[in-house]
Amino acid sequence: VAPTLGTMLGLGVGIDYALFLITKHRTLLREGYPVADSVGRTAGTAGAGMVFAGSTLIAALCGLALTGLSFLAWLGFASAIVVAVAVVSSIPFVPALLGLSRRSVVPRNAKTLTAREMDEELDSSFWARIAGVVTGHPWWFAIGAALLLALLAAPAATLQLGHTDAGIYPQGTTAREA
Repeated sequence: VAPTLGTMLGLGVGIDYALFLITKHRTLLREGYPVADSVGRTAGTAGAGMVFAGSTLIAALCGLALTGLSFLAWLGFASAIVVAVAVVSSIPFVPALLGLSRRSVVPRNAKTLTAREMDEELDSSFWARIAGVVTGHPWWFAIGAALLLALLAAPAATLQLGHTDAGIYPQGTTAREA
């Protein structure tokens, strides 16, 4: 199970962090930074965030050792190793690829924008409008989210944990009698 879990986490982390770096690099290129400066700023800003997020995930996976179950602890350790390898290999590898790719990560029809134009473009997006609605009525959304979570968690109130035994079989069966 550990290789499968490690592979899934490694792929997820690697893809997520690479996209994080590429998005920052594209933004800086669209603001007019030269490729070398953009790669350096990307590695310094988004790269630092990537290292922090990866370290947090590694700590959480190692926290599985606190369960007291050696099976889960070793799954956590194996997954943490894979995440560490993904983070450590992404630090030099993705910026190197961004430098080699030059401006090809930016769509051809994308124009160079100033920081102010980028902000204006972001402020008019679909997600910006949703964020405006949510931040305009924070209590309504906080209460709604809490109620939704309570509704989704309601089945856990009747959850019965334990091991099954032969008592689950119908009365009179040989297995239950034994």
